[in-house]
Amino acid sequence: MDLPIQYYMLSLLVPLILMNLVRNLKWMAPFSMLANLLMAAGIGITFYYIFTETPKTNDTVQFSSFSQIPLFFGTAIFALEGIGVVS
Repeated sequence: MDLPIQYYMLSLLVPLILMNLVRNLKWMAPFSMLANLLMAAGIGITFYYIFTETPKTNDTVQFSSFSQIPLFFGTAIFALEGIGVVS
């Protein structure tokens, strides 16, 4: 099914509103635990796919060229600045 993004946002709106109406934070603890378990499962699945399909290190190029160094540092600084802005 190819639905517009607005339908997905609308389907998430009701659960999010209901979660924000909970006044006692003790009732939110099971949802937090479920979120942590799902996050751990996602990280585990990601690491599984990363480490099962890694190429041999003898076949990969270890260093590109000196002309690519500014691009690397620009990308790294841009990514770190984005994380700093969000947090």
